Amino acid sequence: MQFVYPFMNNSFRRKTVTFLLLTAISFCINISAQNSTVLLRTEVPSGINGETPFIFTHRAMGTEFTFTIFPRPDDIGPEDLAPIAREAFQSIDTLEQEISSWIASSNTSNINREAALGPVDVRPKVWHLLTFAKETWEKTDGAFDITVGPLIDYWRDPNPLPSHLPSALARVGMEKVVLHTDSRRISFSVPDMRISFGGIGKGLALDRAAEVFALYGVESALLSGGDSSILVVGSPPGREFWQIGLHNPYNATSDMETVLLRDQALSTSACFHEIPSVLEEESCGIFNPNTGLTVNGMLSTTVVASTGMATDALSTAFYVMGEKRVREYCKAHPEIGAILVALPKNRQPHPVILGNIKTKP
Repeated sequence: MQFVYPFMNNSFRRKTVTFLLLTAISFCINISAQNSTVLLRTEVPSGINGETPFIFTHRAMGTEFTFTIFPRPDDIGPEDLAPIAREAFQSIDTLEQEISSWIASSNTSNINREAALGPVDVRPKVWHLLTFAKETWEKTDGAFDITVGPLIDYWRDPNPLPSHLPSALARVGMEKVVLHTDSRRISFSVPDMRISFGGIGKGLALDRAAEVFALYGVESALLSGGDSSILVVGSPPGREFWQIGLHNPYNATSDMETVLLRDQALSTSACFHEIPSVLEEESCGIFNPNTGLTVNGMLSTTVVASTGMATDALSTAFYVMGEKRVREYCKAHPEIGAILVALPKNRQPHPVILGNIKTKP
């Protein structure tokens, strides 16, 4: 964990915590993809009475987690919040050990090794993820699917052969995952399948961290995981909302929309890094799990909901589903909000706002 603070003494430094005190009236956090393309921009103002937040960072799940925390009324300095941030980061590390398919000892890895041979015991927290994943797969008509590993392998090939696609699709689909509810076990109905929680892991990690903050009475914080997931606790002191800008990749000086959040999560799926080829080919690196083909015509989808796990899952699903089906989904689930942006022909994005979402006028 890192938190950069210029007045930290050596004994505190040995605890591997570094601190940064933010003294500007307001500042902006750019949340970027690995290729440095900004996806989300967050304005973090000072509190109404001049309160300034502290920033803690931690590397986990192959990405950077950043916690921007305003002090509680009795907090004097960053050392009051550092133990809370450390515990929240530890909850993320524990989660990663439980669910990562990249860790050989995890329950997920054991499932991937054994579930095609017969039923495998599932730990309670992983079972919760599996039931959520299957329910979301059903609600989105398969647009969200944690079994897409064979398709990822297919599209990673520099020259994927169309004749190989049916073989990959035959090993994809939650209908091939059998959840034995009476015994809390799982099995695969076909060999060479695998599950991965990468599509919801960062959002769930933010949910876990927020639970830790709630235990210690933190009332104002912004948590980000990777390049596309945010969860906010409360709002900046004395202010009504956190403001999250959806960056316009065609205009570095403006945002497509500014979303207003309070005690909510937000996730974005986008293909900004593919824009040059997208403009020519109208396709991107996000594919439809039902067909195995890349999705055409979308620039980005953003989802707002009460949990990071839900926004992570739905932002990708909505990218696949398209406006008509997303409109129907939001009508059936009024707690969900979305912003869809189709790939513009004239470099002028036109966001479509659906469902329960607040934006800046």
